[in-house]
Amino acid sequence: MDGGVVDMGAYEFVGSTPVHITGDFDDDCDVDGDGGDLDVFEACATGPGVAYNPAALPEPEPGCTLTPDDNGHVTADSDKDGDVDQIDFGVFQRCYSGENVPANRSCAN
Repeated sequence: MDGGVVDMGAYEFVGSTPVHITGDFDDDCDVDGDGGDLDVFEACATGPGVAYNPAALPEPEPGCTLTPDDNGHVTADSDKDGDVDQIDFGVFQRCYSGENVPANRSCAN
């Protein structure tokens, strides 16, 4: 630079649309194991063909902390077929990044 003034405000990022990462149930940008996203997945698991129903889940409190969408699906139900099963766990495994390791945003594709 030649000693001039640079307007750093011209390069500020104004905003963005949050992007959900499949398997990142605690929204910390990683998909991790014990004490994190895996615990949430396990608490929400129903099994194949067993419709997701929070009242019927075996986990004690707090149990599944995910909120169903307007169609009754939770984010752990990655294939949106109404249950949280081995197929959904396979997607979780593909997206697993480890604690404090940023997850791949397109891991479910």
